[in-house]
Amino acid sequence: MKNNDCYFSCASYHTNTAFEEMKEFFENQNYFCKSIDKYMLFLFGYMTLHNGKYQQMEYPFFRHGLIEANKKLIILGILVKGERVMNKDDLVISVVVPCYNEINTVEKVVDAIRDCGFKTEIILVDDCSTDGTRELIKDKVGKKVDKVLFHKHNMGKGAALKHAFAKATGDLVIVQDSDLEYNPKEFEKLVNPFIDSNADVVYGSRYSKDGNNYKVDGFYHSLGNKVLTMASNIFSNLELTDMETCYKMFRREVIQSIKINENRFGFEPEITAKVTKKGVKIYEVPISYSPRTNEEGKKIGFKDGVRAIVCIWKYRTA
Repeated sequence: MKNNDCYFSCASYHTNTAFEEMKEFFENQNYFCKSIDKYMLFLFGYMTLHNGKYQQMEYPFFRHGLIEANKKLIILGILVKGERVMNKDDLVISVVVPCYNEINTVEKVVDAIRDCGFKTEIILVDDCSTDGTRELIKDKVGKKVDKVLFHKHNMGKGAALKHAFAKATGDLVIVQDSDLEYNPKEFEKLVNPFIDSNADVVYGSRYSKDGNNYKVDGFYHSLGNKVLTMASNIFSNLELTDMETCYKMFRREVIQSIKINENRFGFEPEITAKVTKKGVKIYEVPISYSPRTNEEGKKIGFKDGVRAIVCIWKYRTA
């Protein structure tokens, strides 16, 4: 089964209304099947869904389904395999916000997410902050989000993401750092490939500057990111321009199907290697970027770059 294949079941208790009930169910779920190899089972035959059209067939044949009957009623079972077709107006984005000592920016980031233009499920993870961030979340910011997770000990960004991914229920999942380097208004750029091209994963690239605002980054930091991306590309056979980007958007079923081992910034090369090995459709779009300095609170450092190299090698056969 492909990662974007989905299975649903429902039942009707009246044979004369079964067709309309089943049809309404799938339309309400924003699903339709793209292949003739998808079936709806009826007691008297089966129904195919093709290009969004429902066609009742005469033959008493089925591929997937279940019939149960007794003296009082007939239950028409249905089990349909199909690809999720997303609609911008209905989809929900689970926004995972790992947070450690970000008292000056965490509320601004949450407000920006709430103003992104999409329905969101905000999952905020405090990784045992010590600068008052934790208290701010409990007293104020936590009321603005959907879920708050507190770590008893500082465990790292990767650990925070693992915890939050498991709690996500949206159609898409994205990571939003709790600073102001990335702009939630640009979620739409990452959503578009899911709508237009049935993407499974979309990376937002800081280094593909196609008409985007880009605050000049430090030379060595930028060089380090590009070297790591090139190394990752060698083993993944991808042409990414920014493997280390925070903005990675996933179909929820894709990210929740991957076991994450890294607890710190090794998450980026690990997840890149693992989504590549799954054979999913990966897209990359340009985004804007406003980097902050170490003095302003940037936490990633040289040792994290070394760990990234180790992870690229470690997960090359993941």
